[in-house]
Amino acid sequence: MAAVMLPLTTWAQSAQDFASHFMRGRDNGSNVKCITVGPKMISTMLSSENPSGDTAGLREALEGIKSLRIISGTTEASALRKEAVGLLKRSRRHYSPYKENGKQTYGDCLWTRQIGKRIAELVYVAPENTSKGFVVMDFTGNIDPGFIEGLISKGQQK
Repeated sequence: MAAVMLPLTTWAQSAQDFASHFMRGRDNGSNVKCITVGPKMISTMLSSENPSGDTAGLREALEGIKSLRIISGTTEASALRKEAVGLLKRSRRHYSPYKENGKQTYGDCLWTRQIGKRIAELVYVAPENTSKGFVVMDFTGNIDPGFIEGLISKGQQK
């Protein structure tokens, strides 16, 4: 029985998303919080009335997203960011820097986890900005490269 449990335990641990790994060992009283926006909430947001009428594009973009976990911290932003990027780098077996069409990397801000050729997770570590604090956005699901490209182009427009 123990021989069967070890592979299952190893698989379960490797299937955890980045947010779970990062938050492991932190208590609720820490300065780091994690919220999860699950499929039901995403569906509710997309089905609500949108005065600007752009729900179709949003619905299409979020179609493959299973969940979004947002990690934030108000203090020690620089140290938390360094910790998050360090964890991603140490987990190179699972995560790799995102490259647009195999060319340009986005430094240490965008990381993906692939299962075969499918992108199963996208981790965005916001650039250091001590006035806004520390932010990580962790998308899981069947993530289309077009979704990532859309996020990048929106970010470059600002």
